[in-house]
Amino acid sequence: MQPTTVLGSKLQSTEGAQTSSFSEHGWNRVTALWAIESVVDVCAVCLSVMISYEVYAVLAHHWGAYRPLHDLPLASLILACVLVAMLARSGAYRSSAGLLRIRETARVLEASFFSAILILPCAISYAGRASFWLLTAELPLITAVLILEKHAIHTLFERLRRKGIGSRRVVIYGSGSSAHMLYSALTRSPKLGLWPVAVVDAGEPAGEGTPSRLWRYPSDVAYLDASSLRAALLQSMRTDLVVIASRSSDNDSTRLVLEACARANVDIAYAADTGCGNVAPVDYLDVDGHLIYGAHMVQPRYFYDICMRVVDIVTSAGMLLMASVPLLVIAVLVRLDAPGPILFRQRRVGLHGEPFTILKFRTMHVNDCGDALTPRSSSDRRITRIGRWLRKTSLDELPQLFNVLSGDMALVGPRPEMPFIVAEYSEQQRRRLSVKPGLTGIWQISADRSSPIHENIHYDLYYLKERSVAVDFAILLHTAFFAMNGI
Repeated sequence: MQPTTVLGSKLQSTEGAQTSSFSEHGWNRVTALWAIESVVDVCAVCLSVMISYEVYAVLAHHWGAYRPLHDLPLASLILACVLVAMLARSGAYRSSAGLLRIRETARVLEASFFSAILILPCAISYAGRASFWLLTAELPLITAVLILEKHAIHTLFERLRRKGIGSRRVVIYGSGSSAHMLYSALTRSPKLGLWPVAVVDAGEPAGEGTPSRLWRYPSDVAYLDASSLRAALLQSMRTDLVVIASRSSDNDSTRLVLEACARANVDIAYAADTGCGNVAPVDYLDVDGHLIYGAHMVQPRYFYDICMRVVDIVTSAGMLLMASVPLLVIAVLVRLDAPGPILFRQRRVGLHGEPFTILKFRTMHVNDCGDALTPRSSSDRRITRIGRWLRKTSLDELPQLFNVLSGDMALVGPRPEMPFIVAEYSEQQRRRLSVKPGLTGIWQISADRSSPIHENIHYDLYYLKERSVAVDFAILLHTAFFAMNGI
């Protein structure tokens, strides 16, 4: 019989290989994960409600305002079911990728918000003001518990996958950014049950993208030449699936890969924007059990823009007021550490390509401040002593709150680049200029933050598609955790 392979959403057949059971495997895995995760969510919500009620009872007895709430177990179960329904509606139980777990946090925030809208009026009418105050106190705790639980489940799936439990071993055939971004999508999405064990360089011309060997892959991921991709190698690596992420038009190379997979009885999937030109993948989908991705055009979101502008003004003004003393202390330290101005001013490109002046605390010696690329190492001789500490803690970015307040920047968005870099942008890269640059964003809290921004355009394109109030707040929460841990 013949296996099915996926290119886009069209099924094709490959002569000489065995029947693929990849779709059944994916469906069974998603169903099992949905059942397990939803039960864990119900238990977490019920436990949070019980803890909140015990705290409420102690405080209410102390204040002499205790009012027993009957049928608490039933009420907590109803609340849990509503939250699970909201999570399911937002896609929390799908097997699709979740970039840096931001999407999971955003879904929990959305589900908690809409559950509160549904539950609070019913609770007030049923049990009066006591129930209102109890639920008002419970919902933040439930939200926090669900976020922690989702991250714990994500970590558990990741560890199980690395041990080869409940996952399929994947070999990626491709080069440059195509292979690297597919690798990133698989590793950050343990629910997909696909574990990359090797990347095979398709040997594409330099014009097709950066060679794969320049991308960073962990030591436990083998990096191989195309000539080594043989049936014996696939069998020795216990490969379950080969994902072709090559943009090459060399049919002979692709045919050799297909023949090797057929001899080794290995499933095949296409996961590249083959023939679509220079388009970066930003949306990762599961089609018939196979991962594919595509591009997304930026759409205006007026209500979102208004809401987040209000949040930007209130938050930046409040943070500047609260941080006035630390700002003054840092300013004194910068001035005493090395001669020169306290603030570093540099021209950057903002919304719709309009230039503006970005503000930072100066972290380099004044003679080294200019439009050169930012130092990547803390040991760079251009960085001052206090500058190393400011860069490590990201406190050098605090003056950008003035940029946020003035409207040149937002709290969340793509990082602004220097004009000489933007001048070399492709049409695809210029799409990141369709929204305001941000103080923080997905790239800033990713493992690729040590690489240049323009080499990681997929983070910004992903944000352009997924941006919402909940996603922005999720990024801010992750940034706060990121900063507190000094990462």
